[in-house]
Amino acid sequence: KATAECGSATSDAVEVYMNAPTRILGNPVPVSITYGENAQFAIQAEGTGSLEYQWQESKGDFWADYIVEGVGAASQPQTELQISKPTAANSGNKYKCVVRGLCGSVSTDEAVLVIQKAPLTIIAEDKTKVYGEENPTLTYRFEGFVQGEDTDNSGLIGAPKLTTKVDTVTGVGENIISIDTGDLASANYSFNFVNGKITVEKALLTITANDKSKTYGDVNPVFDLSYSGFVRGDKIDRNDLVGQPVLTSDGKDS
Repeated sequence: KATAECGSATSDAVEVYMNAPTRILGNPVPVSITYGENAQFAIQAEGTGSLEYQWQESKGDFWADYIVEGVGAASQPQTELQISKPTAANSGNKYKCVVRGLCGSVSTDEAVLVIQKAPLTIIAEDKTKVYGEENPTLTYRFEGFVQGEDTDNSGLIGAPKLTTKVDTVTGVGENIISIDTGDLASANYSFNFVNGKITVEKALLTITANDKSKTYGDVNPVFDLSYSGFVRGDKIDRNDLVGQPVLTSDGKDS
C-alpha cells in the first residue's frame, strides 16, 4: 500500500521466495581408535540445490583436500569420511568438510584423529636343559599383530632382551627367563612382556658294579663300583650324592 498527498493505492499481493543458505547441522566429532581399526567422520548439512562435500586434512598448519582413495574427483558428494586403517603417523591430524551449495559454501568445525598403539605381547619361550649342559638359545614369540602383519612387515625395530641366571652349575629346578624391551621399538605397537621359565633336569649318572673273580673256596673279594657321567667337574669325592648303592652277589664265600 502506498500513501501520497493526493490519495493512496494498494498493489496486488507479491510472493517472495528465498533460497535457503548452505549451513551445517552437525559437525564432525573427534575420533580415537587403535592401530588396525578404521576411522570415520560424519557431518550433516542442508542448503539449496545439490550439495557438494569436500573433506580436508591438516597435518600441521596447512589444509589440503583429502582425496578418497580410488576416486580421483576433488569433491566427493558424501557426508562421511572413512580412513582405512591409518597408522600412528596420522595421529593428531585434523579433518573438516567444506560444503558447497547454490547459496554459498560453509566449513564445518575441525575434528582431530587420535590413534592409539595396538598392544603386542612378546613371550619368552620356555626351555629345558640338563644339569651341566650349556644353556639353550633363548627365544621369544609375538602375539597380537593386526591386519596381517608380522615381524617382516610391521615396522618393528630392534629386539627384546632375554636374560636368565641359569648356567652350567645351576642345580635342578625351574628358573625364570626374563624379557624386557631391549632396543625393541615400534611406531604402531605398544609392548607387553611375559617371562618364561627354564627347567634344569637331572643329568644321567651311570653306576657300574665292577667285575670280580676269585678261586673256588676263597672268600668273596671286596665288591666295588665305578661312576661315569659326572659333569661340570663333579667327581666321586666332590658331588651332591648322598649315601651309597648296595652291592650284592648270588655267589657264596666258599
